[in-house]
Amino acid sequence: MTLSLIPFTWIAGYAVAWAWTIPTTGVVDGVCYTLMRWKSHKDRLAFVAWYLLTFFVGLNLTFIFCYGRILIVIRRQAKVMASHGGIAGSTIAQAQSNKTKAKIVKTMILVSVLYVVLWSPGYCHNFLMNTTTIAKVGDVAFYIVIVMGYLYNCVID
Repeated sequence: MTLSLIPFTWIAGYAVAWAWTIPTTGVVDGVCYTLMRWKSHKDRLAFVAWYLLTFFVGLNLTFIFCYGRILIVIRRQAKVMASHGGIAGSTIAQAQSNKTKAKIVKTMILVSVLYVVLWSPGYCHNFLMNTTTIAKVGDVAFYIVIVMGYLYNCVID
């Protein structure tokens, strides 16, 4: 199942990205504009709402659900191990289990918090760029939020 999901995620990712990128891309005066040539303002707003809900809210809900399930499993395993008390060296095993649990929790918090902190400005800029005239592609803020978003990938990897 895992091996079949890997190609699916790659293909689905490209299919979804191309579905909105190709129809909204155009060349004007020799400059390529991606995600800029919408048929109507309603289409643009619908895309922005879908994008924000899917890739920001949806991912955060996924973090909460999946990491919550992981924590439940870890606690259940800890209870099972604690019920086997009285075995020689159990304090060492318990200490090792606590260290492992703490590392997992720290990693989950780091991944979740860094995603929110480093990608929020990009989503806010995208929202402003597509709903108001405050933000523009090519301004300094655009490049700053792009770099911040990709810093997340560098820190997590």
